Amino acid sequence: AAKLTSSVAKHTRSRSRSMSPAADDDAASLLDAASLPAAPSIAAQCVLAAVDAAPVALEVVGCEVAQALKAEFPKVFCILSSADGSTIIPRAVDSFWKSQELPPVECGESGLLNRLHHLLVYLRGHADGLEVRPSLIPGAGNGLFLQKEFSRGAWLCVYSGTPVRLSELIKAKQNGDVVQSDYIMGGFGLYSVDAHDHPEVLARYVNDPYDAPETRNAVFVKLKKPRKALLIATRDLKPD
Repeated sequence: AAKLTSSVAKHTRSRSRSMSPAADDDAASLLDAASLPAAPSIAAQCVLAAVDAAPVALEVVGCEVAQALKAEFPKVFCILSSADGSTIIPRAVDSFWKSQELPPVECGESGLLNRLHHLLVYLRGHADGLEVRPSLIPGAGNGLFLQKEFSRGAWLCVYSGTPVRLSELIKAKQNGDVVQSDYIMGGFGLYSVDAHDHPEVLARYVNDPYDAPETRNAVFVKLKKPRKALLIATRDLKPD
């Protein structure tokens, strides 16, 4: 299976190990991703893209992705649907999308349905077709691998974890304390995110090939308000 790798943008990068896995996680895994700072314009672009898409309510009955949202994330479904739960309201999707600072996705004839598919990936924390397993490199630990093809622009997984105040990290460094976590990602304003205690977060197994940037195949887009980072494919990806 192909590996995922990412990079951290030079102007925002802190040399945290969140993108450079510890001994039990693969440094040669499925994704090589880049990490970019959250941009205020992202949410605005998203809303404009949605408004341009001629909002039409989506019937929940017979819609697999809407049914999945209803079953797996009932609170979010209530926000997005009509009072009786029979339809998905486009402007409610716009509002929720903006609240999460999600980047725009392609709109069009099936724009709302497409956005719901992306939203389901975001809420689940990862797309189907990703697998954590031992690296092909002896002694390298685990990595994140592809089980199916993904197109450029696909949402792959979400980096999340426990919020940690930047002041706490600075104070620990000043006191000479050792920060035990290898999974701290910065770039969320006054907070960083620590995925150390969250092995279910697939994004933490992504490699940061800072010494081989040509191998990068995905980018992390940081969402400051929800304190998450969305991993997006930067080129078409196929399993080996």
